[in-house]
Amino acid sequence: MEIVDIFQTLGSIVGSVAGLAALFLYWKKIKKEEPEIIFHLVQSSYKVNGKSDLSLNLNIIFENKGNAPGSVTDFLAMIRYSEKALKMYPFILPSLNSLVINAGRPTNYLKIYPIEIGPYGSKKVNLLIKFSNVNIDVLDRCAVPINIREPKRWEWKDLPIFVKILVEYSKGKTEGGDCIFRDDLVESQEIRGTIDGFEYSEAVHIFTPKIEFD
Repeated sequence: MEIVDIFQTLGSIVGSVAGLAALFLYWKKIKKEEPEIIFHLVQSSYKVNGKSDLSLNLNIIFENKGNAPGSVTDFLAMIRYSEKALKMYPFILPSLNSLVINAGRPTNYLKIYPIEIGPYGSKKVNLLIKFSNVNIDVLDRCAVPINIREPKRWEWKDLPIFVKILVEYSKGKTEGGDCIFRDDLVESQEIRGTIDGFEYSEAVHIFTPKIEFD
């Protein structure tokens, strides 16, 4: 093989390697530039309509933590019956028609979806989800921590119901659960933001005065 051919061959190999490297870096760049949408339930409540109808009122902030635009394309809220209650009162099982889980989409689904969110952006929406023919007395509930300053004995009917939330967006899915109080209870008026428990604890730790005793 002549010297010229050798250099041409080496040039082709180097060119191919450089091309593959450039393609890999481009792929990494594209992969990195993706939306990452999470949600924060900032205020919520449920309302009982009649004897067996229930509606959820949710104020939610969708936050895009990624560096590419994204869109929320679906939202599903789920409620379930308490396993403990069903074991204690098995005679109610036939009346549930085997539906131990009820799921629903927002009543304004067709009007607001998809929800477009820019890179590192956020959007707040109000969602109303309705459930029919629900045995409200045996819905799964959340335990409420005891307030030492104002101890209160909670009745089962006043405990918050547990709600599972599923969100699908343009590049993935996210989910979470929350405890939602009835609309006539003062706890349903609580407003929460996007600061999570860890961030709050860290801020409290930093802000707490440092006292040294002799």
